[in-house]
Amino acid sequence: MAEPIKGTSTQGLRVRALAFDGLSDQEVGALYNLAAIKKVKQGEFLIREGDTDQNAFIILDGEFGVLKWIEGVDEEIAVLGPGEWLGEIAFTKRIKRTASAIAKTPASVMSIDQNTLDALDHKTQIYFYRRLNDLATERIHMLSARESELTGKNEQLIDYILAIKSRGQVGYHESEMIRGIISKVPRPAGFVARLASRAEDPKGSNSEVTRIIKEDPEMAGIVLKIVNSPEYGLGRQVQDIHQAFIDVGLNKVWLLLMAEGIRSAMPDTKYFRELLDHCQCMGHLAFVVSQESQTGRPPLASVVGLVHGLGLNVIQLLKEKNPNLSILLDNLDPAHMGSALMTEWKFPTKICQVVEYQHYPEFSPPSMMPEDIRKYVAVLYFSHLLLDAMTGNIQADKPHPFVREYVRYLGWGDQDLMEILDMRLWPVLDKKSAKYPTALRNILQKVREKKAARATLHPAIGK
Repeated sequence: MAEPIKGTSTQGLRVRALAFDGLSDQEVGALYNLAAIKKVKQGEFLIREGDTDQNAFIILDGEFGVLKWIEGVDEEIAVLGPGEWLGEIAFTKRIKRTASAIAKTPASVMSIDQNTLDALDHKTQIYFYRRLNDLATERIHMLSARESELTGKNEQLIDYILAIKSRGQVGYHESEMIRGIISKVPRPAGFVARLASRAEDPKGSNSEVTRIIKEDPEMAGIVLKIVNSPEYGLGRQVQDIHQAFIDVGLNKVWLLLMAEGIRSAMPDTKYFRELLDHCQCMGHLAFVVSQESQTGRPPLASVVGLVHGLGLNVIQLLKEKNPNLSILLDNLDPAHMGSALMTEWKFPTKICQVVEYQHYPEFSPPSMMPEDIRKYVAVLYFSHLLLDAMTGNIQADKPHPFVREYVRYLGWGDQDLMEILDMRLWPVLDKKSAKYPTALRNILQKVREKKAARATLHPAIGK
């Protein structure tokens, strides 16, 4: 049996006046006898936005911050204290939680569910239903107004950031200095831009790309050399290009050809080898993300993944030639440099634009992306998050306020990153892992080992 608040303390009077005004001491006592009292630690969530439980709570002591997920960020929209209600909207409207509540101090609450109200006398029930309905209506109006206000501010901030970034784009593409730098970067093999163009062409067919590769002795020779190297653990000798397509797959042949063509133009340094390994992993992941989410054309998404980081290499080349300017060169934007490089290499405009916009999802939702490249920017952004999660390189201090919006845009609802990897992408990646290059195979093997360790500790996970 819970003890009702008694006496004339300021807190006790506040709870009595705010929560139970209109009830007699006997009726309040009956409620305390039926309801549960819950202790909440500082920093603990009492309710979470989107949850389906429908208890209502009266704060007896302590304070709670009310949080609303707005434009990718948990915004504190109210602070509630003793005598005030929490959870009344879900209770009265029978809907999911519309906001979260986190304890700002150690606190205690009275928990009221349907059974508690049903056990009260008819007069007390009517009182609570009216009170809860009035509170729910008031809170809904307050939440709506606050959400509109914050959404407006966020949109203004995003517009401001986009305007600044857009000015930077013009500067990079019109700068004679940048164009001069880019023009001195060695060009890759001629077939690289040719294959990139086929990826962008919606009318391009797999059979056409196969024919192009088969009829070019240089490309066919590169394919056979790579698939028979330790880079691909096929376990047997591949004798002809047709068998390579069967054993490895057309898109993987496509990517390895482009990667080798780019490699031929770049210095054989540890930095570039690691960068190209990263880009190849991104190319393969982007293909799978595009394919499984049915967003964009997978071949184009894979090419974007492969070339997205090449601006970093341009900056590194400049730093090696001009070590005294390293601090200045670190301020160059790799995405803009990469886009300028792709333009110089005669890549399709769409690929250049996606490379340029690759970091925009960090501060703006999908709706703010140019419509003609939105799909590929979303796929590239998610693929990068996926690779960071698989390699343990997620930066805790780097915010990603619009992740949910991009996940929903890709058609995966409210699932989190690891759920999408485990349930949707891992079966595809695991099945084809032997056909990926060494760098990605090694990453997948580490993921496999972590999954096995989790299954050992928690057998239900492996079922």
